[in-house]
Amino acid sequence: MSLKTPVAISFTGVANFLGVVGVIGSLIFVGLELQQTQRIAIAGQVQARAEMLANRSIALMQGEADSMNQILSYSQSAASMNPKLEVLRSAQIGWNIAIMSNTFYQYSVGLLTEEQFVVARKRMISFKANCSIKEDIESALYFAEKSFVDFFNNLPDTCTE
Repeated sequence: MSLKTPVAISFTGVANFLGVVGVIGSLIFVGLELQQTQRIAIAGQVQARAEMLANRSIALMQGEADSMNQILSYSQSAASMNPKLEVLRSAQIGWNIAIMSNTFYQYSVGLLTEEQFVVARKRMISFKANCSIKEDIESALYFAEKSFVDFFNNLPDTCTE
């Protein structure tokens, strides 16, 4: 003799169970969407801040093509420059750090692809390799986020080799 216990599954019970699973799935989806929206909103704020800093630097450099050419081709320290060139050089370095910091942040939150960041990283290494502006870079990094400073400091440094 076999003892079989009849299992009665009602349509209402199955429907309730599926309804609960659907609600849980919907809540998980909404949570993920909110998280993504928040990440994009924060990135937008970081982008706006970087844009504001860049615009400030660009305003200082506007109409200064000859001076900027002197700065970019200058191999001596800022101490031997005239005051105008010192200000423009500082603005240029600050602009570079702001752009690099923003690029690093966007990559770290997944808004840039690996391929895009590889190119940006090469530019950062090239920028850091300019030994004549090392002290100025360190001064500009004082105003950058710690995570970017740590990343930047871990890039290859040809000035210490």
